[in-house]
Amino acid sequence: TVTLSANQSSCYNFGSWSVSAGTLNGNTLTMPAQNVTATANYIVKTYTITTTITKTGNSPNTPGTVSGAGTYNCGSSATLVATPATGFSFTGWYEGTTRVSTSATYTFTVNGSRTLEARFSAIQYTITLKSNPTGAGTPSASPNPAYVGQTVTLSANPGTNYKFSNWSTPSGVTITNNSFVMPAQNVTITANYVPKSYTITLKSNPTGAGSPSASPNPATAGQTVTLSANPGSCYNFSSWSVSAGSLSGNTLTMPAQNVTATANYAIKKYTITLSVNNSNYGTVSGGGSYNCGSSATVVATPATGYNFLGWYEGTTRVSTNATYTFTVNGNRTLEARFGVSASSYTITIVYEAEVPPSGNIATVSKNPASPGESVTLTIDKLAISSCYLYGGWRSPDLGQIKYNLSSTSYTFTMPAQNVTIYIKLPTNPNHICW
Repeated sequence: TVTLSANQSSCYNFGSWSVSAGTLNGNTLTMPAQNVTATANYIVKTYTITTTITKTGNSPNTPGTVSGAGTYNCGSSATLVATPATGFSFTGWYEGTTRVSTSATYTFTVNGSRTLEARFSAIQYTITLKSNPTGAGTPSASPNPAYVGQTVTLSANPGTNYKFSNWSTPSGVTITNNSFVMPAQNVTITANYVPKSYTITLKSNPTGAGSPSASPNPATAGQTVTLSANPGSCYNFSSWSVSAGSLSGNTLTMPAQNVTATANYAIKKYTITLSVNNSNYGTVSGGGSYNCGSSATVVATPATGYNFLGWYEGTTRVSTNATYTFTVNGNRTLEARFGVSASSYTITIVYEAEVPPSGNIATVSKNPASPGESVTLTIDKLAISSCYLYGGWRSPDLGQIKYNLSSTSYTFTMPAQNVTIYIKLPTNPNHICW
């Protein structure tokens, strides 16, 4: 009986015996009558290499990758490789709390199962902020510095007289709603500002008297604004009133606030002058001074026996209505023209004598005559026979009630009626003519 001992090494486990002859029972060989070859069969031990990943820093990104984990034969060589992601650095391989290597590629002989931790550290990058124009604002970023993949919030913080316009960023940085994702690099971001504009509200005093304007509008603080009154046709511009800012003539230096600019106007006044073609024909009313744009009504009233022919401005008839209403938009001179209602009237000479004389002692320059025409009465005293004495003339139709003894010639304006003129010829007592 022979006892066999395997005596395996540390990396192997004994498996079984193989013998060339004899009887084998476990580790016991019953020796035959010959030489024997006994082979000890071994099984190599295997171990598991496990890897984990940890990171430091507030980056939301995966810190990196590792390779090389798996099952290895005892005594073989294992190589683990840690590859940091963008924005991360490799810190070391740790087993428990012990750092076993600072090399990203770690090679060792496998002599047991191991759990190895690859530690990565997130890298922080700086955000440099600028203002354009300089001093127009104080832009800020939070957080700053920031980890790769971290969301950074920007604040423009414009100055008093500026408002934020937009951000200027380097390639690879996209800002949405004032936020961006931090890349793996330092970045410079510029906040662009424009001067803050203020509004000029324009008013007209009185309302509707003009259409004032301002250019430019809106305008920035300190900017020169030109005000235009643009008065309506019935108004003259008077002055400007502004709620704020510095005013010089029509130029406003814009303050850092909204402004109300009021254009003050004075209404134009015009004179309506009236006349008639003959004061005996009728009268007019309604002339005088009027505000531009107001309504004027002129009335022509013909005298008895006369008709209204029309209102004339120069040689142009502007209305045939005796009551003429129009809008005043300038000085006007209007003439009311009247005409007679009949074409002519007669003048009758009546001699007041015992025996009517023969011949014409009294004559008129025109008979019949139209109202308004000039007519001259002439009495020829030499034509009066010695049978008569001249006793004068009268005409109640012309307002001459008593006999006029001193005048032998009289010029009158023909009224709109027939006229009777009486010539008194008393008998000459010193002559007997019949």
